[in-house]
Amino acid sequence: MAIQAPRRKTAAKQRGARSSLGTTGRDWIALALLAVITFAVFAPVCGATFVYWDDNLNVSKNASLNPPTVESVAHFWWDPYLDLYIPLTYTAWGLLAMAAQLPQPDTNGLLLNPAVFHVANLLVHVASVMIVYRILRRLIGPRWPAAAGALLFAVHPLQVEPVAWITGMKDLLSGLLALIAIHQYICFAQTPKDSLHDAKRIRYYVLSATAFVLALLSKPSAMVAPFLMLVIELGVIRRSLRQREIRAAVKPLSPMLILSVGWVVVSTFVQSVAKPADGGHVLLRPLIAADALAFYLYKLFVPVSFCMNYDHAPMTVIRSGWLYFTWIAPAALLAISVGFYRKVPWLLPSALLFVVGVAPVLGLTPFSFQRFSTVADRYVYLSMLGPALALAAILARWRGTAPRDGDHPAASATPPAARSIIVVLFVLLGMRSFVQTFVWKDTKRLFTHALKINPRSYDAYAGLAADSEQHKEPYEAIKYANLAIATDPDRPDAYVTLGTIDTSLGQAAKAEPLLEKAVALSPDNVQALMMLGSLRGLQGRNVEAETLLRKAIKINPLAEQAHLNLTVLLASVNRFQEAMEQAELAVRLDAGDPLAQTYLAMLLAQRHDREAALEHLRIALHIDPTLPQAIGAYDQLTRPRRPKMPSP
Repeated sequence: MAIQAPRRKTAAKQRGARSSLGTTGRDWIALALLAVITFAVFAPVCGATFVYWDDNLNVSKNASLNPPTVESVAHFWWDPYLDLYIPLTYTAWGLLAMAAQLPQPDTNGLLLNPAVFHVANLLVHVASVMIVYRILRRLIGPRWPAAAGALLFAVHPLQVEPVAWITGMKDLLSGLLALIAIHQYICFAQTPKDSLHDAKRIRYYVLSATAFVLALLSKPSAMVAPFLMLVIELGVIRRSLRQREIRAAVKPLSPMLILSVGWVVVSTFVQSVAKPADGGHVLLRPLIAADALAFYLYKLFVPVSFCMNYDHAPMTVIRSGWLYFTWIAPAALLAISVGFYRKVPWLLPSALLFVVGVAPVLGLTPFSFQRFSTVADRYVYLSMLGPALALAAILARWRGTAPRDGDHPAASATPPAARSIIVVLFVLLGMRSFVQTFVWKDTKRLFTHALKINPRSYDAYAGLAADSEQHKEPYEAIKYANLAIATDPDRPDAYVTLGTIDTSLGQAAKAEPLLEKAVALSPDNVQALMMLGSLRGLQGRNVEAETLLRKAIKINPLAEQAHLNLTVLLASVNRFQEAMEQAELAVRLDAGDPLAQTYLAMLLAQRHDREAALEHLRIALHIDPTLPQAIGAYDQLTRPRRPKMPSP
């Protein structure tokens, strides 16, 4: 027997009433207020830097964006990068990189201004908030309840990560385009089926389908968009689960649903998971998914202790045993939503929007980030449409929800106490998000905060070690690398950091077993291969060194450090022409690396091209005025003596 809520008018009349909804002056005021509040809450992100949490891989150290060219950006359209096919996002980053180019590398050796990317993230989020408002206006009706729902979507602390993290653009852009697709489909569904409106319906549908395809090209998780449309049409617009209504709703969505399923297959092929993070516990995956939902529900209602990497990997959850109990929370929510569907018809679609929006990353099918954690704040960006709808519906009910023929619910005063509580809650949420934005200010602050929430975060320790090494704090780096190894001795990154530091300190005997261990743990780890290759070169084992370095380059041709290490090796055996080619490539891949600039300058000096050599040395000294190799080479080059290639 189908579940159906009582209706005072037919679906056709409802669609006709909503389709006439326009944007009034008060709507523009509401949209302006939403934009101002969102900017005020997230303003601190505009002063943040790139963080050593994928920003370096995706943007700041990505050779295809430093600088971007038509060819380098177009490459993302036919070749997945980092096992993820998101060409539209990389195209957006390419355009931003053009605007963010610095005339010279900054003191961190970067050629891009991070503020450009942070402002872009914030603008995309503001646009999403406005689309959410338009969606709620069409679904709920009253203006200020819709604005309140959109504000919840805007300022909840769960939204801080995708907005404050430059790499979060993929979640923001796919979310914005998915919301546009949903909004246009709602317009299509609410427009009457008659000859007078056929052109309008076709336009809405084409815009919806186009936005959906673009969303998929921004991030594969946008494949949930047509399923969200189905939930909205059956649960909010039609308010019926009769078989006839389901068929009528599925029919126009069929092309997008088929494309969605096909995209899942393609994404699974591109982002293959060789070893599932749940250890092959297939029967426990529904419980893992329910545990993730319980986690998100907790963060939704108790917005505290947010972190870039929670200790919530599948095996951690399985060993704790909590997954045998946490499923109760989402199961209870679903049972209440179904049980009270007749009395509170908006509760079930709101809950389903939240669940369906995050379904691809619940762990029902393995995905790569699961080896770190099944849950992440950014995963619920689109899902927050569900809570936004629930809040808007609650406030609309308080205003008087009995629909009048052909009009929206009659407005009546919301209880003053309720208004005060809502204002206080929004102030607290906004303040909490405002404070959380500072966590993303730089790498050290991000990982230090992560350790407060998750003291066993290997990634935080390893990230702090790498950041300390980059900022020439070797003893801090050694401390954090050892803590990372103590946390998880089976991952290679910390061994590489320790081996790199020992090599730079001239302690090859200590570095060798560490780098060999890293290669044994991960034979295709580019960083481990190139550092071990560099060490073999210092030991005079040149053939083995070149083999390791060329293997690293074959795995990742964009690995600037591997080209640089090969430069040093080739120059040490007087293969200067080959060394020059590698040095030029290293500079082209990362013009902000002062060592690359220095070694290229030395090779140019070998060819008696003094002016070009001096130009590269000036760039190196601008990036790092204390770099000994650059200082020594510059001093030698200003004298009538030819500089020698120093040891790395």
